[in-house]
Amino acid sequence: MSDSELSIESSPEQEGYELQNWQKVSPLSILHFTIGQIFKFFTQGIQGLLPLLAVGVGAGEKRWLVLGIIALVGGAVLIIGAILTYMKFRYRLHADQVHIQKGVLTRKRLHLDYDRIQNVALEEPLYFRPFNMVVVKIESAGSSGEEVALAGIPREKAAEIRSTVMNYKPQNSLKKEAVTQESAPIDLPAETELLRLSIDELIRYGLSNNNVWIMMGFFGGIMPQIDDMLSSYIKPMFEAGQEAVNGIEYGVAILLVFFLLTVFIVMMLFSILGAIITQYNFRLSRGTDGRFHRSKGLFERQETSLKESKIQAVVFKQGWVAKLLNRWHIYLKQVSFKGQQHQPGQKGDVNLLIPSSTDAFMDRMMGITFPTYKPQEAFSPINKRFIYKTVGLYVLPIATLVAALNWFIHGKLIALVPFLAPVIALPLLYLVWYRYGYQRDDTHGYIRSGFIGQKRTLFAFYKVQTVEVTQSYGQRKTGHAELKIKLAGTSLTIPYMPIEDAYEWRDRILYEVETTEKSFM
Repeated sequence: MSDSELSIESSPEQEGYELQNWQKVSPLSILHFTIGQIFKFFTQGIQGLLPLLAVGVGAGEKRWLVLGIIALVGGAVLIIGAILTYMKFRYRLHADQVHIQKGVLTRKRLHLDYDRIQNVALEEPLYFRPFNMVVVKIESAGSSGEEVALAGIPREKAAEIRSTVMNYKPQNSLKKEAVTQESAPIDLPAETELLRLSIDELIRYGLSNNNVWIMMGFFGGIMPQIDDMLSSYIKPMFEAGQEAVNGIEYGVAILLVFFLLTVFIVMMLFSILGAIITQYNFRLSRGTDGRFHRSKGLFERQETSLKESKIQAVVFKQGWVAKLLNRWHIYLKQVSFKGQQHQPGQKGDVNLLIPSSTDAFMDRMMGITFPTYKPQEAFSPINKRFIYKTVGLYVLPIATLVAALNWFIHGKLIALVPFLAPVIALPLLYLVWYRYGYQRDDTHGYIRSGFIGQKRTLFAFYKVQTVEVTQSYGQRKTGHAELKIKLAGTSLTIPYMPIEDAYEWRDRILYEVETTEKSFM
Protein backbone atom coordinates (compact mmCIF):
# COMPACT_ATOMS: atom_id res chain seq x y z
CA MET A 1 0.00 0.00 0.00
CA SER A 2 1.47 3.37 -0.99
CA ASP A 3 1.68 6.47 1.15
CA SER A 4 -0.97 8.19 -0.93
CA GLU A 5 -3.40 5.33 -0.30
CA LEU A 6 -2.88 5.68 3.44
CA SER A 7 -3.63 9.38 3.48
CA ILE A 8 -6.84 10.59 5.17
CA GLU A 9 -8.58 13.82 4.30
CA SER A 10 -8.37 16.69 6.78
CA SER A 11 -11.52 17.73 8.64
CA PRO A 12 -12.94 21.20 8.07
CA GLU A 13 -12.56 22.24 11.72
CA GLN A 14 -8.79 22.26 11.28
CA GLU A 15 -8.96 25.10 8.81
CA GLY A 16 -5.67 26.09 7.33
CA TYR A 17 -4.01 22.80 8.28
CA GLU A 18 -3.15 20.38 5.49
CA LEU A 19 -2.80 16.70 6.28
CA GLN A 20 0.76 15.47 5.94
CA ASN A 21 1.88 12.40 4.09
CA TRP A 22 3.95 9.90 6.03
CA GLN A 23 7.07 11.61 7.36
CA LYS A 24 10.48 10.16 8.24
CA VAL A 25 12.64 11.29 11.13
CA SER A 26 16.22 12.44 10.60
CA PRO A 27 18.97 9.82 10.02
CA LEU A 28 20.54 11.28 13.19
CA SER A 29 17.79 9.43 15.06
CA ILE A 30 19.91 6.30 14.56
CA LEU A 31 22.23 7.68 17.25
CA HIS A 32 19.27 8.31 19.55
CA PHE A 33 17.87 4.81 19.00
CA THR A 34 21.31 3.28 19.64
CA ILE A 35 21.80 5.16 22.91
CA GLY A 36 18.26 4.27 23.97
CA GLN A 37 18.87 0.57 23.31
CA ILE A 38 22.13 0.68 25.28
CA PHE A 39 20.36 2.17 28.32
CA LYS A 40 17.53 -0.32 27.95
CA PHE A 41 20.00 -3.17 27.74
CA PHE A 42 21.89 -2.19 30.88
CA THR A 43 18.68 -1.63 32.87
CA GLN A 44 16.66 -4.62 31.65
CA GLY A 45 18.60 -7.12 29.58
CA ILE A 46 22.16 -7.37 30.88
CA GLN A 47 21.30 -10.49 32.88
CA GLY A 48 20.68 -12.31 29.59
CA LEU A 49 24.30 -11.69 28.59
CA LEU A 50 25.79 -13.06 31.79
CA PRO A 51 26.07 -16.68 30.48
CA LEU A 52 28.03 -15.44 27.44
CA LEU A 53 30.29 -13.34 29.66
CA ALA A 54 30.85 -16.37 31.87
CA VAL A 55 31.87 -18.39 28.80
CA GLY A 56 34.24 -15.63 27.73
CA VAL A 57 35.85 -15.32 31.17
CA GLY A 58 36.30 -19.09 31.33
CA ALA A 59 37.94 -19.28 27.90
CA GLY A 60 41.46 -19.26 29.35
CA GLU A 61 44.10 -17.44 27.35
CA LYS A 62 41.58 -16.62 24.61
CA ARG A 63 39.20 -14.88 26.98
CA TRP A 64 39.93 -11.40 25.62
CA LEU A 65 39.42 -12.58 22.05
CA VAL A 66 36.08 -14.18 22.97
CA LEU A 67 34.97 -11.14 24.94
CA GLY A 68 36.00 -8.88 22.05
CA ILE A 69 33.95 -10.95 19.60
CA ILE A 70 30.94 -10.79 21.94
CA ALA A 71 31.33 -7.02 22.22
CA LEU A 72 31.65 -6.59 18.42
CA VAL A 73 28.65 -8.77 17.70
CA GLY A 74 26.59 -7.02 20.38
CA GLY A 75 27.55 -3.59 19.06
CA ALA A 76 26.73 -4.63 15.49
CA VAL A 77 23.32 -5.92 16.58
CA LEU A 78 22.57 -2.64 18.37
CA ILE A 79 23.60 -0.50 15.39
CA ILE A 80 21.75 -2.65 12.84
CA GLY A 81 18.67 -2.63 15.06
CA ALA A 82 18.83 1.17 15.33
CA ILE A 83 19.18 1.53 11.55
CA LEU A 84 16.19 -0.77 10.93
CA THR A 85 14.17 1.10 13.55
CA TYR A 86 14.91 4.37 11.75
CA MET A 87 14.01 2.89 8.35
CA LYS A 88 10.68 1.51 9.58
CA PHE A 89 9.60 4.54 11.62
CA ARG A 90 6.96 6.83 10.10
CA TYR A 91 4.63 9.49 11.49
CA ARG A 92 2.05 11.97 10.30
CA LEU A 93 -0.54 14.38 11.69
CA HIS A 94 -4.19 13.77 10.90
CA ALA A 95 -7.03 16.21 11.58
CA ASP A 96 -7.49 14.98 15.15
CA GLN A 97 -4.87 12.24 15.58
CA VAL A 98 -1.16 11.50 15.48
CA HIS A 99 -0.44 8.41 13.38
CA ILE A 100 2.67 6.33 14.03
CA GLN A 101 4.08 3.30 12.21
CA LYS A 102 7.03 1.53 13.81
CA GLY A 103 8.55 -1.86 14.54
CA VAL A 104 11.01 -4.15 12.77
CA LEU A 105 9.93 -7.72 13.39
CA THR A 106 6.49 -6.73 14.69
CA ARG A 107 4.87 -3.78 12.95
CA LYS A 108 2.78 -1.45 15.09
CA ARG A 109 0.44 1.32 14.09
CA LEU A 110 -0.65 3.83 16.74
CA HIS A 111 -3.42 6.41 16.57
CA LEU A 112 -3.30 8.99 19.36
CA ASP A 113 -6.30 11.30 19.65
CA TYR A 114 -5.37 14.94 20.19
CA ASP A 115 -7.96 15.39 22.94
CA ARG A 116 -6.36 12.55 24.96
CA ILE A 117 -2.84 13.89 24.63
CA GLN A 118 -1.77 15.48 27.91
CA ASN A 119 1.58 16.88 26.95
CA VAL A 120 3.95 17.38 24.04
CA ALA A 121 7.45 17.82 25.44
CA LEU A 122 10.54 18.86 23.53
CA GLU A 123 13.87 17.44 24.68
CA GLU A 124 17.20 18.54 23.26
CA PRO A 125 19.94 15.97 23.93
CA LEU A 126 23.50 17.16 23.78
CA TYR A 127 24.18 15.28 20.53
CA PHE A 128 21.25 16.99 18.74
CA ARG A 129 22.13 20.57 19.70
CA PRO A 130 24.66 21.26 16.89
CA PHE A 131 21.96 20.29 14.37
CA ASN A 132 19.12 22.28 15.99
CA MET A 133 17.08 19.10 16.39
CA VAL A 134 14.99 17.81 19.28
CA VAL A 135 13.06 14.78 20.48
CA VAL A 136 9.28 15.27 20.49
CA LYS A 137 7.69 13.20 23.27
CA ILE A 138 3.92 12.82 23.25
CA GLU A 139 2.25 11.66 26.44
CA SER A 140 -1.31 10.38 26.32
CA ALA A 141 -3.79 10.20 29.21
CA GLY A 142 -4.05 6.66 30.54
CA SER A 143 -0.75 5.50 29.10
CA SER A 144 1.80 3.73 31.27
CA GLY A 145 4.56 5.96 29.96
CA GLU A 146 5.51 7.82 26.81
CA GLU A 147 3.38 6.68 23.89
CA VAL A 148 5.52 8.28 21.20
CA ALA A 149 9.03 9.70 20.87
CA LEU A 150 9.88 11.39 17.56
CA ALA A 151 13.67 11.66 17.54
CA GLY A 152 15.63 13.95 15.23
CA ILE A 153 12.93 16.51 14.42
CA PRO A 154 14.00 20.04 13.42
CA ARG A 155 13.07 22.48 16.17
CA GLU A 156 10.78 24.51 13.89
CA LYS A 157 8.92 21.38 12.82
CA ALA A 158 8.69 20.22 16.44
CA ALA A 159 7.16 23.55 17.47
CA GLU A 160 4.64 23.18 14.66
CA ILE A 161 3.69 19.66 15.84
CA ARG A 162 3.27 20.83 19.42
CA SER A 163 1.19 23.83 18.37
CA THR A 164 -1.08 21.66 16.18
CA VAL A 165 -1.69 19.10 18.90
CA MET A 166 -1.99 21.39 21.92
CA ASN A 167 -4.19 23.97 20.14
CA TYR A 168 -6.65 21.35 18.97
CA LYS A 169 -10.26 22.12 19.91
CA PRO A 170 -12.95 19.42 19.69
CA GLN A 171 -15.93 20.39 17.53
CA ASN A 172 -18.33 20.61 20.49
CA SER A 173 -16.05 23.03 22.34
CA LEU A 174 -15.35 25.50 19.53
CA LYS A 175 -18.36 27.67 20.27
CA LYS A 176 -17.64 27.79 24.02
CA GLU A 177 -13.97 28.55 23.32
CA ALA A 178 -14.93 31.42 21.04
CA VAL A 179 -16.95 33.01 23.85
CA THR A 180 -14.03 32.55 26.24
CA GLN A 181 -11.59 34.17 23.83
CA GLU A 182 -13.90 37.14 23.26
CA SER A 183 -14.19 37.76 27.00
CA ALA A 184 -10.47 37.35 27.72
CA PRO A 185 -8.44 40.52 28.29
CA ILE A 186 -6.39 41.42 25.25
CA ASP A 187 -3.80 43.57 26.95
CA LEU A 188 -2.00 40.71 28.74
CA PRO A 189 1.42 39.57 27.52
CA ALA A 190 1.53 36.29 25.61
CA GLU A 191 3.52 34.67 28.39
CA THR A 192 4.27 35.64 31.99
CA GLU A 193 7.29 34.25 33.79
CA LEU A 194 6.30 32.80 37.15
CA LEU A 195 9.55 31.33 38.45
CA ARG A 196 13.21 31.03 37.56
CA LEU A 197 15.50 29.05 39.88
CA SER A 198 19.06 30.05 40.64
CA ILE A 199 21.88 27.63 41.45
CA ASP A 200 21.50 28.16 45.19
CA GLU A 201 17.82 27.16 44.95
CA LEU A 202 18.82 24.03 43.04
CA ILE A 203 21.27 23.22 45.84
CA ARG A 204 18.39 23.51 48.30
CA TYR A 205 16.36 21.17 46.13
CA GLY A 206 19.21 18.66 46.00
CA LEU A 207 19.45 18.76 49.79
CA SER A 208 15.71 18.41 50.39
CA ASN A 209 14.45 15.92 47.77
CA ASN A 210 14.22 12.19 48.42
CA ASN A 211 17.10 11.18 46.14
CA VAL A 212 19.54 11.06 49.06
CA TRP A 213 17.49 8.44 50.89
CA ILE A 214 16.87 6.45 47.70
CA MET A 215 20.61 6.32 47.03
CA MET A 216 21.32 5.44 50.66
CA GLY A 217 18.84 2.57 50.41
CA PHE A 218 20.47 1.41 47.19
CA PHE A 219 23.91 1.66 48.77
CA GLY A 220 22.73 -0.31 51.80
CA GLY A 221 21.22 -2.94 49.53
CA ILE A 222 24.39 -3.57 47.57
CA MET A 223 26.75 -3.43 50.54
CA PRO A 224 26.39 -7.16 51.35
CA GLN A 225 27.27 -7.98 47.74
CA ILE A 226 30.49 -5.96 47.77
CA ASP A 227 31.41 -6.60 51.39
CA ASP A 228 33.87 -9.37 50.61
CA MET A 229 35.53 -7.31 47.92
CA LEU A 230 35.98 -4.26 50.16
CA SER A 231 36.90 -6.06 53.36
CA SER A 232 40.52 -6.36 52.30
CA TYR A 233 40.64 -2.55 51.98
CA ILE A 234 38.40 -1.46 54.85
CA LYS A 235 39.84 -3.78 57.51
CA PRO A 236 43.44 -2.42 57.21
CA MET A 237 42.02 1.09 57.28
CA PHE A 238 40.19 0.40 60.56
CA GLU A 239 43.25 -1.30 62.04
CA ALA A 240 45.37 1.71 61.16
CA GLY A 241 42.72 3.98 62.59
CA GLN A 242 42.61 2.03 65.82
CA GLU A 243 46.36 2.49 66.19
CA ALA A 244 45.90 6.20 65.46
CA VAL A 245 43.54 6.59 68.42
CA ASN A 246 46.10 4.88 70.68
CA GLY A 247 44.20 1.64 71.00
CA ILE A 248 41.02 3.17 72.36
CA GLU A 249 38.42 0.41 72.73
CA TYR A 250 35.82 2.22 70.64
CA GLY A 251 38.21 3.40 67.93
CA VAL A 252 36.75 1.12 65.26
CA ALA A 253 33.22 2.23 66.13
CA ILE A 254 34.26 5.87 65.83
CA LEU A 255 35.82 5.23 62.44
CA LEU A 256 32.71 3.34 61.33
CA VAL A 257 30.56 6.35 62.20
CA PHE A 258 33.00 8.56 60.32
CA PHE A 259 32.83 6.22 57.32
CA LEU A 260 29.00 6.26 57.28
CA LEU A 261 28.98 10.03 57.63
CA THR A 262 31.37 10.30 54.70
CA VAL A 263 29.09 8.07 52.60
CA PHE A 264 26.10 10.25 53.52
CA ILE A 265 27.95 13.43 52.52
CA VAL A 266 29.00 11.88 49.21
CA MET A 267 25.40 10.81 48.53
CA MET A 268 24.25 14.34 49.38
CA LEU A 269 26.76 15.82 46.94
CA PHE A 270 25.56 13.43 44.22
CA SER A 271 21.97 14.49 44.94
CA ILE A 272 22.91 18.16 44.62
CA LEU A 273 24.81 17.47 41.39
CA GLY A 274 21.85 15.54 40.00
CA ALA A 275 19.48 18.38 40.90
CA ILE A 276 21.69 20.92 39.12
CA ILE A 277 22.00 18.74 36.01
CA THR A 278 18.29 17.91 35.70
CA GLN A 279 16.84 21.27 36.82
CA TYR A 280 19.50 23.66 35.47
CA ASN A 281 18.09 26.97 34.25
CA PHE A 282 14.61 26.01 35.47
CA ARG A 283 11.97 28.37 34.14
CA LEU A 284 8.20 28.27 34.63
CA SER A 285 5.85 30.55 32.75
CA ARG A 286 2.14 30.81 32.07
CA GLY A 287 0.59 31.82 28.79
CA THR A 288 -2.68 33.59 28.17
CA ASP A 289 -3.77 30.38 26.43
CA GLY A 290 -4.18 28.74 29.85
CA ARG A 291 -1.01 26.64 29.76
CA PHE A 292 2.03 26.32 31.97
CA HIS A 293 5.36 26.13 30.16
CA ARG A 294 8.42 24.63 31.85
CA SER A 295 11.98 24.37 30.57
CA LYS A 296 14.95 22.83 32.34
CA GLY A 297 18.04 20.66 31.93
CA LEU A 298 21.78 21.04 31.42
CA PHE A 299 22.86 18.24 29.10
CA GLU A 300 19.34 17.44 27.87
CA ARG A 301 17.16 20.51 27.59
CA GLN A 302 13.47 19.74 28.18
CA GLU A 303 10.50 21.91 27.27
CA THR A 304 7.13 20.86 28.65
CA SER A 305 3.68 22.38 28.33
CA LEU A 306 0.67 21.61 30.54
CA LYS A 307 -2.87 22.84 30.03
CA GLU A 308 -4.47 24.07 33.25
CA SER A 309 -7.71 22.18 32.61
CA LYS A 310 -5.80 18.89 32.73
CA ILE A 311 -4.56 19.50 36.29
CA GLN A 312 -6.41 17.15 38.64
CA ALA A 313 -4.83 18.35 41.87
CA VAL A 314 -1.95 20.44 43.17
CA VAL A 315 0.26 18.76 45.77
CA PHE A 316 2.60 20.70 48.04
CA LYS A 317 5.28 18.55 49.70
CA GLN A 318 7.69 19.56 52.45
CA GLY A 319 10.04 16.94 53.88
CA TRP A 320 11.91 17.52 57.09
CA VAL A 321 14.97 18.96 55.32
CA ALA A 322 12.75 21.18 53.15
CA LYS A 323 11.02 22.32 56.35
CA LEU A 324 14.38 23.41 57.77
CA LEU A 325 15.10 25.25 54.53
CA ASN A 326 11.55 26.69 54.43
CA ARG A 327 10.92 25.37 50.93
CA TRP A 328 8.13 23.40 49.21
CA HIS A 329 8.14 21.09 46.20
CA ILE A 330 4.98 21.52 44.11
CA TYR A 331 3.50 18.82 41.87
CA LEU A 332 0.83 19.59 39.29
CA LYS A 333 -0.85 16.21 38.99
CA GLN A 334 -2.31 15.24 35.62
CA VAL A 335 -4.59 12.41 34.59
CA SER A 336 -3.15 8.95 35.24
CA PHE A 337 -4.82 5.56 34.96
CA LYS A 338 -3.84 1.90 35.25
CA GLY A 339 -2.17 2.41 38.61
CA GLN A 340 0.79 4.34 37.27
CA GLN A 341 3.45 4.87 39.90
CA HIS A 342 6.15 7.28 38.78
CA GLN A 343 8.80 9.05 40.76
CA PRO A 344 9.25 12.68 39.90
CA GLY A 345 11.68 13.11 37.08
CA GLN A 346 11.26 9.62 35.64
CA LYS A 347 10.45 9.14 31.99
CA GLY A 348 6.71 9.17 31.48
CA ASP A 349 6.16 11.07 34.71
CA VAL A 350 2.57 12.38 34.87
CA ASN A 351 3.41 15.13 37.40
CA LEU A 352 4.91 18.49 36.56
CA LEU A 353 7.41 19.28 39.31
CA ILE A 354 8.15 22.81 40.53
CA PRO A 355 11.05 22.42 42.99
CA SER A 356 12.27 24.62 45.83
CA SER A 357 9.34 27.04 46.12
CA THR A 358 8.84 29.61 48.85
CA ASP A 359 5.68 30.08 50.93
CA ALA A 360 4.79 33.13 48.86
CA PHE A 361 5.10 31.25 45.57
CA MET A 362 3.09 28.36 47.02
CA ASP A 363 0.23 30.77 47.79
CA ARG A 364 0.56 32.24 44.32
CA MET A 365 0.27 28.83 42.65
CA MET A 366 -2.85 28.08 44.70
CA GLY A 367 -4.38 31.29 43.40
CA ILE A 368 -3.41 30.55 39.79
CA THR A 369 -4.46 26.90 39.58
CA PHE A 370 -7.65 27.20 41.67
CA PRO A 371 -8.45 30.93 41.69
CA THR A 372 -11.92 30.55 43.28
CA TYR A 373 -10.69 28.60 46.30
CA LYS A 374 -11.24 30.39 49.60
CA PRO A 375 -8.71 29.17 52.20
CA GLN A 376 -9.97 28.63 55.74
CA GLU A 377 -8.13 29.85 58.81
CA ALA A 378 -7.32 26.36 60.13
CA PHE A 379 -7.51 22.66 59.30
CA SER A 380 -10.07 20.46 61.05
CA PRO A 381 -8.33 17.59 62.90
CA ILE A 382 -9.23 13.91 62.76
CA ASN A 383 -10.13 12.08 65.96
CA LYS A 384 -7.40 10.74 68.29
CA ARG A 385 -8.97 7.29 68.08
CA PHE A 386 -6.92 7.00 64.89
CA ILE A 387 -3.84 6.51 67.11
CA TYR A 388 -5.42 3.90 69.36
CA LYS A 389 -6.91 1.97 66.43
CA THR A 390 -3.56 1.78 64.64
CA VAL A 391 -1.77 0.58 67.77
CA GLY A 392 -4.51 -1.89 68.77
CA LEU A 393 -5.21 -3.40 65.35
CA TYR A 394 -1.74 -3.40 63.79
CA VAL A 395 1.22 -2.63 66.05
CA LEU A 396 0.22 -4.59 69.18
CA PRO A 397 -0.86 -7.84 67.40
CA ILE A 398 2.33 -7.93 65.32
CA ALA A 399 4.49 -7.23 68.41
CA THR A 400 2.68 -9.98 70.34
CA LEU A 401 3.19 -12.50 67.54
CA VAL A 402 6.91 -11.70 67.23
CA ALA A 403 7.40 -11.83 71.01
CA ALA A 404 5.59 -15.18 71.24
CA LEU A 405 7.74 -16.69 68.50
CA ASN A 406 10.92 -15.40 70.14
CA TRP A 407 9.86 -16.79 73.52
CA PHE A 408 9.05 -20.15 71.96
CA ILE A 409 12.46 -20.29 70.23
CA HIS A 410 14.74 -18.74 72.87
CA GLY A 411 12.75 -18.83 76.14
CA LYS A 412 14.49 -15.71 77.51
CA LEU A 413 13.20 -12.39 78.78
CA ILE A 414 14.87 -10.59 75.88
CA ALA A 415 12.20 -12.18 73.67
CA LEU A 416 9.73 -9.69 75.17
CA VAL A 417 11.54 -6.71 73.65
CA PRO A 418 9.01 -6.49 70.72
CA PHE A 419 6.43 -5.34 73.28
CA LEU A 420 8.29 -2.02 73.27
CA ALA A 421 7.01 -1.43 69.72
CA PRO A 422 3.64 0.06 70.82
CA VAL A 423 5.45 2.37 73.24
CA ILE A 424 7.75 3.57 70.46
CA ALA A 425 4.88 3.80 67.97
CA LEU A 426 2.66 6.04 70.13
CA PRO A 427 4.67 9.29 69.78
CA LEU A 428 5.25 8.61 66.09
CA LEU A 429 1.54 8.02 65.48
CA TYR A 430 0.81 11.16 67.46
CA LEU A 431 2.85 13.13 64.92
CA VAL A 432 0.90 11.50 62.06
CA TRP A 433 -2.40 12.38 63.79
CA TYR A 434 -1.22 15.91 64.43
CA ARG A 435 -0.41 16.44 60.74
CA TYR A 436 -3.75 15.10 59.48
CA GLY A 437 -6.24 17.85 58.72
CA TYR A 438 -8.87 18.90 56.22
CA GLN A 439 -10.79 21.98 55.12
CA ARG A 440 -13.07 22.94 52.27
CA ASP A 441 -15.16 25.67 50.73
CA ASP A 442 -18.19 25.02 48.54
CA THR A 443 -16.20 23.82 45.53
CA HIS A 444 -12.72 22.75 46.70
CA GLY A 445 -11.08 20.41 49.18
CA TYR A 446 -7.72 20.84 50.90
CA ILE A 447 -6.18 17.89 52.79
CA ARG A 448 -3.02 17.81 54.88
CA SER A 449 -1.06 14.74 55.98
CA GLY A 450 2.50 13.76 56.84
CA PHE A 451 4.87 12.83 59.63
CA ILE A 452 7.71 15.21 60.40
CA GLY A 453 7.24 16.92 57.06
CA GLN A 454 3.87 17.39 55.43
CA LYS A 455 1.92 16.93 52.23
CA ARG A 456 -0.98 19.17 51.23
CA THR A 457 -3.36 18.38 48.36
CA LEU A 458 -5.73 20.95 46.84
CA PHE A 459 -8.37 19.85 44.32
CA ALA A 460 -11.69 20.91 42.81
CA PHE A 461 -14.75 18.84 43.70
CA TYR A 462 -15.96 18.58 40.09
CA LYS A 463 -12.80 16.63 39.16
CA VAL A 464 -13.57 13.82 41.63
CA GLN A 465 -14.21 10.42 40.03
CA THR A 466 -15.57 8.54 43.05
CA VAL A 467 -16.25 9.39 46.70
CA GLU A 468 -16.96 6.81 49.39
CA VAL A 469 -17.83 6.96 53.10
CA THR A 470 -16.99 3.80 55.08
CA GLN A 471 -17.40 2.92 58.76
CA SER A 472 -15.90 0.12 60.81
CA TYR A 473 -17.81 -1.32 63.76
CA GLY A 474 -15.85 0.84 66.18
CA GLN A 475 -16.38 3.95 64.06
CA ARG A 476 -20.13 3.39 63.97
CA LYS A 477 -20.22 3.33 67.77
CA THR A 478 -18.20 6.54 68.10
CA GLY A 479 -19.79 8.46 65.21
CA HIS A 480 -16.77 8.58 62.92
CA ALA A 481 -16.04 7.48 59.35
CA GLU A 482 -13.34 7.25 56.68
CA LEU A 483 -13.72 9.35 53.55
CA LYS A 484 -12.09 8.03 50.36
CA ILE A 485 -11.77 10.35 47.38
CA LYS A 486 -10.45 9.26 43.99
CA LEU A 487 -9.44 11.62 41.20
CA ALA A 488 -8.03 10.68 37.82
CA GLY A 489 -4.58 11.62 39.05
CA THR A 490 -4.53 10.69 42.73
CA SER A 491 -6.37 9.07 45.65
CA LEU A 492 -7.00 10.71 49.03
CA THR A 493 -8.18 9.35 52.38
CA ILE A 494 -9.35 11.15 55.52
CA PRO A 495 -9.57 8.65 58.42
CA TYR A 496 -11.59 9.13 61.59
CA MET A 497 -13.43 12.29 60.63
CA PRO A 498 -16.83 13.00 62.24
CA ILE A 499 -19.60 11.28 60.31
CA GLU A 500 -21.38 14.62 59.81
CA ASP A 501 -18.28 16.08 58.10
CA ALA A 502 -17.90 12.97 55.93
CA TYR A 503 -21.51 13.20 54.70
CA GLU A 504 -21.20 16.94 54.07
CA TRP A 505 -18.06 16.39 51.97
CA ARG A 506 -19.67 13.52 50.06
CA ASP A 507 -22.89 15.39 49.33
CA ARG A 508 -21.10 18.56 48.29
CA ILE A 509 -18.75 16.64 45.96
CA LEU A 510 -21.64 14.76 44.35
CA TYR A 511 -23.56 17.99 43.86
CA GLU A 512 -20.62 19.64 42.12
CA VAL A 513 -19.99 16.60 39.90
CA GLU A 514 -23.65 16.39 38.86
CA THR A 515 -24.24 20.09 38.23
CA THR A 516 -20.98 21.22 36.65
CA GLU A 517 -20.61 21.64 32.90
CA LYS A 518 -16.84 21.47 33.11
CA SER A 519 -14.85 18.42 32.03
CA PHE A 520 -12.33 16.93 34.47
CA MET A 521 -9.87 16.89 31.56
